[in-house]
Amino acid sequence: MSYKTICCVGDSVANGYWCDRGLGWFGRLQETIAANYPKMFGFNNLAKSGDRTWDVYHRIASEVVTRQPDILLIAVGINDLIRWNSPDGANDQSETSRAEAWNNVLSTAKANVGQVLVIGLLPNVEGRYPTTGWDDITPMWHRNSDTALYNADIERWCQQADIPFLNIYDYWIQMDYEAYFEDGGHPNGRGHALLSTQVIEKLQQLGWVPPPKTPKKPLARQSVATEWLA
Repeated sequence: MSYKTICCVGDSVANGYWCDRGLGWFGRLQETIAANYPKMFGFNNLAKSGDRTWDVYHRIASEVVTRQPDILLIAVGINDLIRWNSPDGANDQSETSRAEAWNNVLSTAKANVGQVLVIGLLPNVEGRYPTTGWDDITPMWHRNSDTALYNADIERWCQQADIPFLNIYDYWIQMDYEAYFEDGGHPNGRGHALLSTQVIEKLQQLGWVPPPKTPKKPLARQSVATEWLA
């Protein structure tokens, strides 16, 4: 396998917020892959806190394209769903806007990067809302009913575009995922470690990263009699 570059775009979760080691899931992914396959992969994390899907579209069209990565990981969407001032307030981005944004993201990514993987949305810890927005004043909410529907939409759009999709929502929602979160929407160190493992396993399933190395079996220990005869 020739040298390849893995690039990531996304929001604060992809950027690594609240990871105890300051790496986030992408940084842990980089650490694991580089340790197992040295000098085979380079890494660029272009994720930015607060990015919505429209922001990622513009980031792909500029920052990603100029870097010409071999593999692009897209992990965005939860900020599109913020409900401001009230748990029943309008979403930050309308359904029409979200659909148009993803059409642009997927078509631009597919036209410019050979291998693209979209990582689905995490569930939210609803009991930890409301929190506040970027001004530290305006209350905001995330609802899992919104997240589940949007995650299904993103998966459907990826299928239509023939782009692989990693559905982490269905896996996480079935476990005690609150223990993996720092607040209502950001994983803690344990959460980032789990996410990293899930993404690496998907990349290996796709054949974009080599499969796990099989540990060498220890040599059978010779008997004392055999050693003496030798």
